[in-house]
Amino acid sequence: MVQVIPRKVAPQKSLVKKMLPWFSLLLIAIMLILYFAFNFQIKRAETSLEEVKNELERTRTEEQTELQKTVLGFQKRIDDVAVLLKDREKVSDILTFLETYVHPKVYFNSMTLDIENRLLNLQGVSEDFTSLGQQIFAFQQDPFIKEVKLSNVALSGEGEVKFVIGLSLPDKNTDITKQ
Repeated sequence: MVQVIPRKVAPQKSLVKKMLPWFSLLLIAIMLILYFAFNFQIKRAETSLEEVKNELERTRTEEQTELQKTVLGFQKRIDDVAVLLKDREKVSDILTFLETYVHPKVYFNSMTLDIENRLLNLQGVSEDFTSLGQQIFAFQQDPFIKEVKLSNVALSGEGEVKFVIGLSLPDKNTDITKQ
């Protein structure tokens, strides 16, 4: 039948208009998949980085522990030596004392120091008895010498006087270099 009133023909949608909503949905789905994939990759990389940091920290800690043990060993040795040095007496003061009081014509061959008994034995040679007497007198005049003993006096073949002088030194708390 022929229609008298023509029907409106619905215009056909173009292919682009049909595909555009589906293409948009596809892009949104791809973006969501990529978001979750990249998020997973980031979390895995952070976990890996944390593991590497922990391993590095563990290695560093072992090295630091080893180094700390070494340093503490050296510190203990230093402390032990410091205690020994603190408690020892400074015997070089005796040399300063002798330098001050030795007569120019008296020569000492050997010196024996007994710190515990506070005794200093000097074996020496003098040109004559006069210089030896002056030396003994100089030692006796020093207020820090408790006692002077002369022993083993003998004349050598060259006319020199050989002798041994024993000096009793003051107690540990007295400085023998003070005058």
